[in-house]
Amino acid sequence: MTSVAALGARDHGSTGGASIAGEDIASYWQLLRYFADRVRQALAPDDRGASLVRAFAHDPAAYPSATVPALASPSRVLAAMLLDSLPWDAIVAGLGGTLRVFEVGCGSGSKAARLDALARGALDRYVGIDMAAHAHWAQAAADQRVAFAIGPADTQALAIPPDTNLIVSESAVEHFAADRAFFARSAAFAESVAHPTLHLHVMPSAASWREYGPHGYRGYTAQAGASIASLFPAGSEAMLVTLGGLHCRSVHHRFIRDWLLPWRRRDRRRDEPERYAAALARALRSDRGGAPVAAKAAANLALIIHARPRSALFARHFAPVHAP
Repeated sequence: MTSVAALGARDHGSTGGASIAGEDIASYWQLLRYFADRVRQALAPDDRGASLVRAFAHDPAAYPSATVPALASPSRVLAAMLLDSLPWDAIVAGLGGTLRVFEVGCGSGSKAARLDALARGALDRYVGIDMAAHAHWAQAAADQRVAFAIGPADTQALAIPPDTNLIVSESAVEHFAADRAFFARSAAFAESVAHPTLHLHVMPSAASWREYGPHGYRGYTAQAGASIASLFPAGSEAMLVTLGGLHCRSVHHRFIRDWLLPWRRRDRRRDEPERYAAALARALRSDRGGAPVAAKAAANLALIIHARPRSALFARHFAPVHAP
């Protein structure tokens, strides 16, 4: 278990990155400044917080599968693999026997059914929030345990249901201008309740500007992860898990988009599905067998914080990337 004490300052603004969201860029000069900020973030030293970093030893044989789509991007594939691999029996037991989920940036809400399956039917309640309603919400909400809300998740008005024990997001927090403020509210919630809470956030690495171009405000580093973890109650189990590495990122550059090389800007997955799947399968094997990468160079990251733990859930699940 990694202590989160004294890992970062306690201001409640942003963990850094660009001053404007990629989606809001309206001029060439804003675009240049955005990429300059993102490249500077990716090149900055990232030693602080390195003790938090863990490597995900994904199973290449799990791609593709019913829950890991063949044509998903490498980062989505790795996120799905991570979710499937977590020790869900221990998680459910450690959180009190049922899951009461709050998902930020929920999209279609498909994680409700996936989490219920992983928890062997132990989902008690799922609440998803997003900026706009999704076409699949009505179908998902046919399950009376599932509900949705519309609104920004990064505002002071965010109300986390009081009995929530699992807060999740995927590719959401990088779009929050004040992401530390969001995490501060999540940490305050964890401090205010008597029961354990698990916080699982999948986020892009600092190097992801090359894959995604103008996307959100930032990618994440070990230092940013430590800064967020420092907000949570002392004694929390905290780690920043690296998902994939340079080989998986290279497949994204070759088949989906590469913002560094302008001639690689056409998504070829639908035209060449077999070649894409074969290339990603090789990349997953290569990244699994190679040396672990730094957090800022991973294909994706997962910040996992288990607050007020009754027992450690992940002590043996992930290997440290750096010596303590």
